[in-house]
Amino acid sequence: MYSGYGLGATAASNDGTLGSQPDHAFDNDGSASSYTDYAPDGNVDAALLYFGPNGVDIDSLSVGYINGDADISVLAYTGSLVGGALPAAAAIANHTFAQLLSAGWSFIGNYNMGSTNTAKAINSDNVSSSYWLISAYTTSAGTGKGDSTSLLSFGNDYFKLSAVSGIVSTTTGSVPEPASALLIALGLLGFRARMRDTRGNLLIA
Repeated sequence: MYSGYGLGATAASNDGTLGSQPDHAFDNDGSASSYTDYAPDGNVDAALLYFGPNGVDIDSLSVGYINGDADISVLAYTGSLVGGALPAAAAIANHTFAQLLSAGWSFIGNYNMGSTNTAKAINSDNVSSSYWLISAYTTSAGTGKGDSTSLLSFGNDYFKLSAVSGIVSTTTGSVPEPASALLIALGLLGFRARMRDTRGNLLIA
């Protein structure tokens, strides 16, 4: 993990390098010397967020740093938990987006984050979940929800997450109560993951 203006990531790309600058932000670039990183089947960075057993209906995100562009993809786990945890088939390690989507993860949307420190509304379906996956933009996560594709572009997204806003469910699966609005700084929440979209694996770093 990398902090400063928000939560970012420093990770090796699929050719073993740290990628082009800035290599401390979530991105879908990888390495300037590896052209496959610039296609939707290349590498993307992602953060896995866990909010406890009751779950959270995330309604907005903010980024504290942008270089170039800041398009994101968002998934929420809506399957059954095992002892409060993700089942093996839904754990992000060594799984592709396609495998996660077939194991209980749901596509929430793709979004252009716009400017820094400005809340971006997401999750119009009001999905509530204990586990959320926020990655640099990739069509492998899904399409057809969130912002128009005219606002989204792959391969030039560099950003750091600064805040998540949402509503905590009173009990698992219940309707969230507006009085329990949640604003969380991401520095304590994320696991950094390195994700291969369609042909490779997603690995915890």
